[in-house]
Amino acid sequence: MATVIDYRKLNVDKNLVFDKPYKLYNLYKSEIRNQSDKSRNIVYIQSPKLFVMEINGPRLKLYISENGTLMNFLKKVDAKCIEATAENSSQWFGKNIPVEHVKQVYRSSLIKEEKDDEKDEDVFTLMAQLDDDGEYVTAGVYDRNTEQVSPDSIEDGDEVIAILKLEGLLISKRYVKCVWRVAQLKICTEPTLNGYCIESGSGSESEDDAIEDFEFDLNKQEGDDEENEEEYYLEYEEGEEELEEELEEELEELVEDLEEDREETEDKLERELVNEPDEGTTRSSGNNVRVNITKVNQNIRSIQDQKSESEIQDSEPMDELGKRRRRRQELYADRRQQRPNQ
Repeated sequence: MATVIDYRKLNVDKNLVFDKPYKLYNLYKSEIRNQSDKSRNIVYIQSPKLFVMEINGPRLKLYISENGTLMNFLKKVDAKCIEATAENSSQWFGKNIPVEHVKQVYRSSLIKEEKDDEKDEDVFTLMAQLDDDGEYVTAGVYDRNTEQVSPDSIEDGDEVIAILKLEGLLISKRYVKCVWRVAQLKICTEPTLNGYCIESGSGSESEDDAIEDFEFDLNKQEGDDEENEEEYYLEYEEGEEELEEELEEELEELVEDLEEDREETEDKLERELVNEPDEGTTRSSGNNVRVNITKVNQNIRSIQDQKSESEIQDSEPMDELGKRRRRRQELYADRRQQRPNQ
């Protein structure tokens, strides 16, 4: 029975042995075994967490850290394959093949990709194929809950743990290659939703249902500005607009009243002049009326200035209205200080 071994504890130079190649279609295959195992079983190792850089059918490209222990192990296996091919060349091929010649035709299962500029290191991938029987994938693929899933569930970028099988050494006239297969694969990445998944008519769309399950007592949070900032700001802005509108109406009404007073004063002056009283009385009354008209005009201009500049000026007709406006402005200032920082 085959067992999964810890590759960090496997002595590649001493424990890996190569069977004599046998013909496989147009190639020759030498199976690699672990002689430290009494049953001389095929080598199975468990990888650390790796990332799927690319998947093409049953073929996977698995990202291998340049400075990781798995990378060192795979490089040792490559070196052992080159050495064993040269050492056994006389027995296998009937002639001696130097190590340098084997190196020239050897194809590593490690592929050097573009350099990772952020980490300032070379990027390598392990080319491996999902185990199959020649027609169907036989490798077991599992999700993070150890439930078996379809091999189609594997996606680029998935974080996985693989049981890798050292399939053997493939030999042709043009190349020598070490082959790794994936016997089992666990997808560690949390699955994502695909397509539309919201259920209608399930009763879960009601806001009331969600509020009932809320663990805080919302009744005790009433009045806390930071609990519901949006509602607070809306109420604040609406209240501010209402006060401004009310003040604007009061100012307009006051201006209208002053305009009426001025008209009445002018009418009074005209009537007195028409009635032709004695000269002293006319002069005195006319002066008083003109003074009143002047005061009215000053008050109107003062109110108009206050409307345009939004400032409170001290004047006798504006006394009560000015006090009310000052109180409102103080209220605005207090409320702005209490407003939560955005």
